[in-house]
Amino acid sequence: ARPASPVSYSARLRRGDAIAFAEYGCSPSVVLASPANHPSRMQPRLLLSTVALAMLAPTTGSTQARANDLGGFYGVIYTPAGALPPIVRVQSPADSGSRGVVDLRYGRYKFRDDTLTFNNFGAAGEVRVFRRLRLAGTLALRTCSTGCEALTMASVDAAATLLRYKGTEPEAGHTELDIQVSAGYGKPAKLRFRTRSLTVLLPFTVTLPQSAGGLLTLSMVPGAALGRLQDNAGEFFTTPGTYGSTRFLIGLAVGYLSPVGLGVHGGVHRIASEEGIPQSGLGVSWRF
Repeated sequence: ARPASPVSYSARLRRGDAIAFAEYGCSPSVVLASPANHPSRMQPRLLLSTVALAMLAPTTGSTQARANDLGGFYGVIYTPAGALPPIVRVQSPADSGSRGVVDLRYGRYKFRDDTLTFNNFGAAGEVRVFRRLRLAGTLALRTCSTGCEALTMASVDAAATLLRYKGTEPEAGHTELDIQVSAGYGKPAKLRFRTRSLTVLLPFTVTLPQSAGGLLTLSMVPGAALGRLQDNAGEFFTTPGTYGSTRFLIGLAVGYLSPVGLGVHGGVHRIASEEGIPQSGLGVSWRF
C-alpha cells in the first residue's frame, strides 16, 4: 500500500526505502545519492536488489515530473484556496448600501488511502473597493484528529463581477460570472517547507429569489491554480528544491443570503491530481 501521508512518505524515503520510490513512480537513484545509503554501507544482497529496482524504475525525467505534480497539489491544498470550501457571494438587492463582508469557513478532507481527517478553519474579511471589485484577506489553520502537524495559511484575495444578466420579470433572479484571484501561503508549525499558490476561479452563479427577500445561489466554480512547494531542507522530498505545477479545480457551491445580511454557504471542490479527492465544507458570512 502507498504511504499514508506526505510525512510518512518523506520518512520512508529518508530511511532509504526503495519500495517507496517505486510506489510513487520515483527512481531509487536519489536514495543511493544519500551518504547514509552509500553502497559501501549496504549488504550485497540489498545492494543487488536496489540496483535491480533502479533498472526497472522510471527515468529521472519521470521522477522530476512526479515530484512537480505532488509539489503542485500540496502547494494548492496547503493554502486557503485549496483547503477551504468555495464561497460565492453575489450582490443581492439588500447589499446596495454595504461596504464589506466577513465570513467563517470550515473545510475537511482526507488524503487518498489515509485514515486521518484534516480539518481546516478559516476567517476572511472583504471590502468593496468599486461597485464590481472587492478585495479580501484570509487566515486559516489546518489540524487533524491525531498525529499531524498544524499548518498556518494566509492569502490575499480579489474578486470582480465580469458579466451580469438580470431576468425580464420583476421577481426573476439573475445570472452572474465572476472572477476570484487568490495568492496564498502555507507554513507548518515545525517543519521548514513552505507552500505558495496563485489561484484563479471563474464562478458562474444562478440566483433564485426567495420569500421575504432572501436569495438562493447555485454556483459552478471551475478554475486553475499554480502551486509551489519549497523544500530547501529535504523534509518533504529527499532532494531539496522547489517543486510545482499547475492544477485544475472544479467545485460546486450553494448559498442562502438573508435580507438582514446573514449568509449560509456550503461547497465541495476537487483539485485535479492523482492524490486529489473531493473536499467539502460549510461557511457563514455577514454583510456590514
